[in-house]
Amino acid sequence: MAEKLAIPLLPLAPFPNTPTHRHHSLSSPPPPPSVLPQSSSSFPLKPIIKQPQDSNFINTRHRSSSALNPSLLRLPRRHRRLGKHRDPNKGKPWTHHSLSPQGQQIFQILVGTDLHSSNLGCILIRLFENQGICENQEVGSLGLWSVNADILGIIKGLGFLGKCDLAFRVFNWVRSRNDYQNLLDGPVVAAMISILGKEGRVSIAACLFDELDKDGFDIDVYAYTAMVSAYASNGRYREAVTIFKKMEDVGCKPTLVTYNVILNVYGKMGMPWITVAKVIDNMKRDGIAPDLYTYNTLISCCRRGSLYEEAAGVFEEMKLAGFVPDNVTYNVLLDVYGKSRRPEEAMGVLREMEIRGYAPSDVTFNSLISAYVRGGLLEEAMVIKAQMVKKGIKPDVFTYTTLFSGFEKAGKDECAMKVFEEMRSAGCKPNICTFNALIKMHGNRKRFSEMMRTFEEMKHCNCSPDIVTWNSLLAVFGQNGMDTEVSSLFSEMKKAGFVPERDTFNTLISAYSRCGSFKKSLAVYKMMLETGVMPDLSTYNAILAALARGGLWEESEKVLTEMRSGQCKPNELSYSCLLHAYANGKQTERMCTLAEEVYSGEITLHPVLLKTLVLVNSKTGLLVETERAFQELRRRGYSMDITTLNSLVSIYGRRQMVKKVNEILDFMKQSQFTPSLTTYNSLMYMYSRSGSFLRAEEILEEIASNGLQPDIISYNTVIYAYCKNGRLRDACRIFSEMRCSGIIPDVITYNIFIAYYAANDMFLEAIDMIRYEAAMFVNNLRKLDPYLQRDEELRSIGQEADFLNWTADEKFSFCHFQEWNPWTAALHPSHLTCDVVSNIRPPPQETRSITTDSHSSTTPQQVHISMVGRDHMRISWITKKPAPSKVEYGMSSAEYDSYAIGSCTSYRYFLYKSGHIHEVVIGPLNPNTVYYYRCSGHSSREFNFKTTPPQLPLKFIVIGDLGQTKWTESTLQHISQVEYDMLLLPGDLSYADFWQPYWDSFGRLVETLASQRPWMVTIGNHEVEKIPIIHPTPFTSYNARWHMPFEESESPSNLYYSFDVASEVHVIMLGSYTDFDQGSSQYTWLEGDLKKVNRKKTSWVIVVLHTPWYNSNMAHVGEYESVDMRKAMEQLLYDARVDIVFAGHVHAYERFTIGDGGNREGLARKFMDPKPEISIYREASFGHGQLQVVNSTHAQWTWHRNEDNLPKAADSVWLTSLISDLDCKPQ
Repeated sequence: MAEKLAIPLLPLAPFPNTPTHRHHSLSSPPPPPSVLPQSSSSFPLKPIIKQPQDSNFINTRHRSSSALNPSLLRLPRRHRRLGKHRDPNKGKPWTHHSLSPQGQQIFQILVGTDLHSSNLGCILIRLFENQGICENQEVGSLGLWSVNADILGIIKGLGFLGKCDLAFRVFNWVRSRNDYQNLLDGPVVAAMISILGKEGRVSIAACLFDELDKDGFDIDVYAYTAMVSAYASNGRYREAVTIFKKMEDVGCKPTLVTYNVILNVYGKMGMPWITVAKVIDNMKRDGIAPDLYTYNTLISCCRRGSLYEEAAGVFEEMKLAGFVPDNVTYNVLLDVYGKSRRPEEAMGVLREMEIRGYAPSDVTFNSLISAYVRGGLLEEAMVIKAQMVKKGIKPDVFTYTTLFSGFEKAGKDECAMKVFEEMRSAGCKPNICTFNALIKMHGNRKRFSEMMRTFEEMKHCNCSPDIVTWNSLLAVFGQNGMDTEVSSLFSEMKKAGFVPERDTFNTLISAYSRCGSFKKSLAVYKMMLETGVMPDLSTYNAILAALARGGLWEESEKVLTEMRSGQCKPNELSYSCLLHAYANGKQTERMCTLAEEVYSGEITLHPVLLKTLVLVNSKTGLLVETERAFQELRRRGYSMDITTLNSLVSIYGRRQMVKKVNEILDFMKQSQFTPSLTTYNSLMYMYSRSGSFLRAEEILEEIASNGLQPDIISYNTVIYAYCKNGRLRDACRIFSEMRCSGIIPDVITYNIFIAYYAANDMFLEAIDMIRYEAAMFVNNLRKLDPYLQRDEELRSIGQEADFLNWTADEKFSFCHFQEWNPWTAALHPSHLTCDVVSNIRPPPQETRSITTDSHSSTTPQQVHISMVGRDHMRISWITKKPAPSKVEYGMSSAEYDSYAIGSCTSYRYFLYKSGHIHEVVIGPLNPNTVYYYRCSGHSSREFNFKTTPPQLPLKFIVIGDLGQTKWTESTLQHISQVEYDMLLLPGDLSYADFWQPYWDSFGRLVETLASQRPWMVTIGNHEVEKIPIIHPTPFTSYNARWHMPFEESESPSNLYYSFDVASEVHVIMLGSYTDFDQGSSQYTWLEGDLKKVNRKKTSWVIVVLHTPWYNSNMAHVGEYESVDMRKAMEQLLYDARVDIVFAGHVHAYERFTIGDGGNREGLARKFMDPKPEISIYREASFGHGQLQVVNSTHAQWTWHRNEDNLPKAADSVWLTSLISDLDCKPQ
């Protein structure tokens, strides 16, 4: 495991032994070793030169490159040393000291005239007039110096004035000459690349660089350095490293500036210290001594890994080398201490800084405040802020945001909001960092509505979400166990153009591990390595945290050993994770041994470690050790946080030490800590196990009144309290409240009820609950793995049959109230056997069959039609860009004598924005007639449809759970061979499942059929597409794309409606996933709709819905939408003498359950045994059904498998309408 997890610091390949580049000077003699202290992170950083012994080297350290041996170059050296500001124009208006008189004149013409390309050559050719050459002649060696100087000066001058395009045109004009390789020497190319880089046109600079390289142009160190700098200044650090390595590969020796730039890049990338050390070694090898900028950059490289010891070593070495620290040095060093949680050392830097005469700035104080906040010393941080104000330095947004985040992490929400309000009252506008902190605070407290309001407010303040915003949302979803949302959000983030960075990968590793998806954490880690992102200390800590959650202490030890051995120095968070791993792995002795190392100072004592000791000892029930760590925290004056205090409430509550709990609560109140949901849950747990169990529900109500959302633990605790005390009715009431709040019961919830039933000899009720629980568990397994084999399902469910044979004492013992194992109520696999008639087919070999979008932006696509009333048709289609919502139609091809205008809409689903969704109702139309039509006036696509007949006979196609697979294509191909009048689809259309482009591909897949015959559809569970926080509104896509004639049937919702067809058939489409209880809108509408049906004229009444009310398949058995909907509405259907009810959902065929048109989840191949009497024919197969309504008394139903020839019917039955026999009374 450790080999998989802890590898990853990818060391740079050995530096090539290639010859020295011909355009670089010979190296100075190598310097002797210096005394830079060795890194404690395992890899010794060889000392940077302290006291060079070679006097020539000392003299050349600040010498410009013009002093190098000119015999090594083809031309006299003109290059000034890169990075040394000896430009006479620095900080002043542009002057032309380096230009010849002719060059100055040309420069003024270029600046003062709007030039066309044809004029540019006429002006620039004057550069060569003094050389006595014509346009196509090459410049001789004697005149080359002057021309080169003018070209360089003109390009630099144009760049200085912001005329990047004109500078690039000048460069390209020179490049078009035959002798351009002599004219465009290194400084000219470097200047051009630098100008492009400063303008943000780094891609153009890269293309120029590559083209010159391919043309055989002699690219020197100045051009390479300029290219590295251009990439670095535009945040493209990986490309900068690539150019740097290429530079070394071709033997081009880097300069001091090159090394400084690449060190800065490595610091921004968070490269490990071992990699930085190698760069320093190479500098020494090349005889290049560091300057002040180098030292400052080295110190900044220590920030990411909290390498405060290495930073202190570099700082001392710099002073020994004769460099005087400047303001930047002190601020960077102070920032390192801040990120390392070393407030005392940071304060020491401030004192030395003031002694040296450097006045601290807002940056200084912000770094110092950050150090105290990270160290948990919030009160001290506020004191520093007061000192800042006293010195006349106004706190800025970074000051307030740092303090806000500190109070938020400590659980002091009131203090955090006071800081926020103070910031606003001071006129300091929040920035993206502030909003990110607010989002994180609300998300951590599960106040998702406030979190989304903050997200919207951020947009109103012109703050666009950045990578940190995405990372914060990922972290919030992860810590709330919402792994599906984590994956969806990560996909949306990439679609929005954000490239995952190290922090994103670290957040994903942590998020998936919090969701219990350790394999996904490893997959993210591998993805991180494959994309070239180097792991750092945070990555290792995220992996250690993931291991700790699983109690994998042995793997954690291996990772920590590898970190110690050289990859990355562990910090207090690393040891904190190891303590958690021991606790979760029940390794109490090892945990106590590590704790002693902390107390003894063998491991540096840190407040984070003491707080962790409180938490892990509380978790493992070690009261004495918990109190010892807590007292040590108080003795040392460290600030508390809400997690530490919650740990004390938890352990005292579990031991019924009510007095101690109240003491902690009083302390929290005095210290302005805001109780969290964990606090309340611990209190409820304490009371649920005591005689004051009624207090548990009072606390539950208190949670909501304080703006928090109770979770599954909250409700389970109160349900347990009532069940344990024999108050089933109250427990059921809390259960109903939980369901109404949107919280789904888990296995613990059901086991509490099972235990109550069994303890009270209600064994039949217990068995019913076990069956339901097992079915739900299997359903969840299939959501995780759509291709889960049925024998695997059986191994996953428990032993119902054995339970029935237990004695009463055994049952009572089994169900006696205790801390429950989640799977104590399992079913035995031997009880269920397969009884499928035939044709068990495997899941689709190809999960999806996605049609590509080859249409132009205004071409109508995804065309489908639906019936509106008896003689109108709704035409729906989508265009990518705006187009007329107009349909032209007629009874002959390309002859349109009628037209209608409709409407257009679109919708957003998180970051997805749909195309333009058009719909037009046309009519009145003649029955049983073919019409030709086109949409949006687009002549290249003509469609046709046939209207329904005015009277019987009538043929329906019925398909369920369609999806987009190869089996779906097979189903559609079979249907295309049938002469039919209308298609009915009882839900689960596209299986987009939140990924909105799949709705588009589904529309393209079914367009051929859906544009020719009316498709009348209703909703299934895959149409809900409701994501907490991200998109809380259900059915958005379905309602926007599939507008059914609900208004015409006086239904209040597109989710249920009815229509008449062929004079004698009334079809009702119900919604299984919207309210259906008695008194609900749907129930009231259905009751009224059925009463309006005149059965003297209407021979057939057909109902279509998604969830089957009767079903002998093990899939979806006992679901709420099936059982409760049947209880609510079945009697209405009996009273109205409804003839047929079609359903889907179950992916098998059982007469009127037709749930598999080809979806990606495959077949439901397990049926109950013995077969119930109500089931006549059943099998697991893909296919479609045909209902031929012959006349007012008879209809024929047939089932057609995909693998059979179409004329063959696997099942067939003749039906007689109930209205034809008034004496028939269905029951």
